[in-house]
Parts: sequence; C-alpha cells; structure tokens
Amino acid sequence: MPTLSPNSVTVKDVCNHYLTHQMRKVESDEIGGRWLEDYRRVVELFAQLVGSQRVVLDLRPKDFGRLRFRLVQKGLGGRKGLGVHALNRAITVIRGMFKHAYENDLIDKPVKYGTWKALPCLSTSTGGNTAKRSPRFLPCPKAMPHQ
Repeated sequence: MPTLSPNSVTVKDVCNHYLTHQMRKVESDEIGGRWLEDYRRVVELFAQLVGSQRVVLDLRPKDFGRLRFRLVQKGLGGRKGLGVHALNRAITVIRGMFKHAYENDLIDKPVKYGTWKALPCLSTSTGGNTAKRSPRFLPCPKAMPHQ
C-alpha cells in the first residue's frame, strides 16, 4: 500500500485499511466472517453519512453525533433503530477504526469524537401506554443534530 500523507487521508482510506486489517483477522481465524460483515456494514454507513472522499482531518464531533442519531433512529438497515447493545457495538467499531488509523500512522493525531455517548438517555416514556411505566431508551435531546 502506498504511503499516504496524514493531511490527505480520506474516510475511504481509513475504512479500507481497517476492513483489510479485519479481513486478515478472519483469514487467521481470530474473528468470524459474521463479525467482518457487521464491521463492514457499520463502516460503510459511516462513510456514506460523512462522505467517503472527506479528509479525516476535517471530521468534527457533530459528524459522529449524526452517526449516533442515525443509528438510534434507523439502525443500519434504515428501518429500525438499534438497541443499546448494538449501538454500543457500532460506536466501538468506529472508534476502533480511528484508533487503528492513528496507531498505524495513517493519521497524525487521534480523532475528536466530542461528547457523543454510547448509551442513550433513559426516559420514562412508554409510547402512549400509561398503564405500564417501564423505562425505555430514547436518544438524548442534546445529542440530536440540528439539520
């Protein structure tokens, strides 16, 4: 792989490098093929949301907030939002990808994620059912991006 300047590394470069690294883990039986497919889906959604040709140095915390909001609202498939554990896992994949990029000298400094949190806020909303008051996870209002 040709050496990339940290100032010109794109989201696509980081995604491809990370997925290649994970594919090698599948080939050496460190992880299963299903894990790689999950990684690929999360990474592709991230690249689609922020732009695959975007330079990594231009990413801002609001970009990660948009991803989190999208995952809570529509999930990976666009129909149903992720639950708390799947959300944590998706966020961990993205953080791991940029950690990998930093530790392998693709980027000069760690990416700033801002205050996007893995766990959504706990709300007492019941979706209209007042007879049953069980907690339900909803996105934190402050974490929702303004579009």
